[in-house]
Amino acid sequence: MKTFLAVTAGMLALAVVPAGAADLELPTKAPPPAYNWTGFYFGGNVGYGNGEDLFTDAPAPPATPFGAFTTNMAIKSNGFFGGGQAGFNYQFAHSWVIGVEADADGSGINGSAQYCAIALNCTSTTVRLDDFGTVRGRLGYAWNNVLVYGTGGWAWGQGKVNSSTTSGVIVDNTNSMSGWTAGAGLEVGLLSFPGWTVRLEYLHIQFDNVNDLFPVPLNSRTVGIAPVSAVDRFDTLRFGVNYLFNFGPAPIMPR
Repeated sequence: MKTFLAVTAGMLALAVVPAGAADLELPTKAPPPAYNWTGFYFGGNVGYGNGEDLFTDAPAPPATPFGAFTTNMAIKSNGFFGGGQAGFNYQFAHSWVIGVEADADGSGINGSAQYCAIALNCTSTTVRLDDFGTVRGRLGYAWNNVLVYGTGGWAWGQGKVNSSTTSGVIVDNTNSMSGWTAGAGLEVGLLSFPGWTVRLEYLHIQFDNVNDLFPVPLNSRTVGIAPVSAVDRFDTLRFGVNYLFNFGPAPIMPR
């Protein structure tokens, strides 16, 4: 009797264990975190820019030699800049990100050159970009927390041109400039610091048809004033940090 009870208990145990095991869920690998790029953001940036101010001919006064400006004159400039930016992203179709951004930067980009078209009466010119900014659209593709994007739009700037001659004539120009910008960037969301992102961005900024006045040496003591037109263009590379206010989870990848 005892043997029968023992065998029966063993058979019941064998029957129950597989049934219980069948009800247990097998462990599955958790999906990787889906980073969400949708939301408002703001931050700061620092960078370096190389520029060129290309001055072109303008009609000279009657019987007046045009001096140093008979051909195109290019003044190279460079320097550091820094400022801030703010914008909005919208992530759609899982990985695409579209957005708009505005930024403003104070600038130390400057350069100078000297031209001596007439002996003993030279013209020295200094160009400086005091500040600039952009309003741009952005379109990019995200691999979770890594975003690659292209960008472009409107650019504005405030610049100064100072020209002086050996004979003591000084002409100062302050220009409010409007133009265009285009570029690309790489932005990374920091998973260990939720909300924070870092980026590296290249922008080409160009202002066309900038009007200036220059002193034009007529002889060793006499100077005339002539209008010239300029194209101011800059290539910038900057590093930025943003804080992104996420709007919920990222879009789900369609199966």
